[in-house]
Amino acid sequence: MTSFKLLRQLFVPFLGSALLFGLLSAFGVFYFLYFFGAFGIDQGVSYSGHSHLERSIYFGAVTGFWYWSAVKYLNPFLLKPSPVHWIVWYVFLMFLGGQFTFLLFNYFWNGQEFNWDAWKQISLEYPLMLVVPWFFYFSLELVGRKPAMEVDHASSRIHLKSTNGKDQLIIGTSDFLFASASENYLTIGYKKEGGVHTHVIRKTLKELEVELQENTSIARCHRSHLVHGKNSSVIRQSSGKITIQFGSHLIPISKTYQGVFTR
Repeated sequence: MTSFKLLRQLFVPFLGSALLFGLLSAFGVFYFLYFFGAFGIDQGVSYSGHSHLERSIYFGAVTGFWYWSAVKYLNPFLLKPSPVHWIVWYVFLMFLGGQFTFLLFNYFWNGQEFNWDAWKQISLEYPLMLVVPWFFYFSLELVGRKPAMEVDHASSRIHLKSTNGKDQLIIGTSDFLFASASENYLTIGYKKEGGVHTHVIRKTLKELEVELQENTSIARCHRSHLVHGKNSSVIRQSSGKITIQFGSHLIPISKTYQGVFTR
């Protein structure tokens, strides 16, 4: 487990979870295709004229792009999912990845393999190529998740740690106000001495959302913001937009989440 912690400190802060997931998936597919000839792509010359190495690179690139974009842009829409939801979600991502691979396979062979037997073979072999890279990725995520945020139930405090472990913020759970994302950094708003203070920490909003999921008062109100609903006042603007005010800080509520905060 110590080695996983070291690897997480080396790779995750620089690459980010989404890019790391995409790169690991891409490498897994490329490795099995090029060195083991999965799908039989090393047999003969494809109709498209691409070499075995080129075909393996293309398969890996398509796989990596799909999983990077899915984790980066689609995962944020999963609001506080249960473990079952996560399993179904990643199985669904893998299924779609297999379909993209099947279509690319037929591109190289001019549709000659567009049949049930070829689809079944790819559907069975494709997940096997992702077992090792996904195990490695989720191990890194699991190692980094627990120490990144700890709730002291006795004193109701939240211990926030940056992704690289070099920065931390300890605040009362009831003092947490909001978290606003900007690239790989978060601005944490919290109550202190009767006012609203902020602290910038290196961390993604998705990571923080997962860590705080047991606190039902803290929820996403926008793709870039989390708020503590009990510490806010809702303001309706003349334009019809809704914002949540914390002192001088105005946090927008997107249409997706307006129903949660205006009941």
